Amino acid sequence: MNKKVEIATLAAGGLGLFSMCFLGFALVSDVPLEEMAVIGPLFRNGDEQAEEGADGTLAEADGGAPGQNGGKALALPERRGTAQEIVTANLGVLGAFALPAPFARAELETLVDELRDQRDLLKERSDALDERERQVADQIAALDMRSAELERIKGEIETQTAAIELRSLELKRDEDVETAGESLVYENLATLYAEGDTEQITADLVGMGPDEAAKVLRILDEDRAMDLLRAITGDERGKFIDAWARAQP
Repeated sequence: MNKKVEIATLAAGGLGLFSMCFLGFALVSDVPLEEMAVIGPLFRNGDEQAEEGADGTLAEADGGAPGQNGGKALALPERRGTAQEIVTANLGVLGAFALPAPFARAELETLVDELRDQRDLLKERSDALDERERQVADQIAALDMRSAELERIKGEIETQTAAIELRSLELKRDEDVETAGESLVYENLATLYAEGDTEQITADLVGMGPDEAAKVLRILDEDRAMDLLRAITGDERGKFIDAWARAQP
């Protein structure tokens, strides 16, 4: 017994919940209560019910009179309205779940055209960006090639510079050796000319020329150098004296 009561209670609760949802969706969809299926007659006023009763009686009366209108009921004028109103009225309570179309046909066509134009514009911009990226990539590749060429030239210059520096060191070393050799020769001659026959030494100095003789004379003692210079005769003496003065440290 308790089980049956429980089942009945659940059924009543479910029916009540369904009714509330039914009415809620109907109210949200703005469907008049009197136009709803099943429960519509409950919300109609007395005049409408009387009208329906009169219509029914009239139909029955007409149907019972065989001589009038061929025994058929009079055809009442049909209800007219927009397509949306007719669909909503026919759906009844199901109209609560029917949503109106968000766009009209013309609006959809306009929207499609706008979307197509935007798509074409985006494609043009995308193609332009792709072309720009290709140009930038080509420029980067050209710059990389030029950079590699500059690095190669820089390496060649560094190699040549190193070779020139090495050659310069070799030349300086040769010059130092040559200068050291010349200095040794001049020192030996100065030692030899420090004493001896003045006329013979003077003749040797004249044969060497003013510049070479000055290198020997600047090593000698100043008095000895002056004696040898005075021993030189003629115009040559002035040239030797000038060269000796220039060779002084």
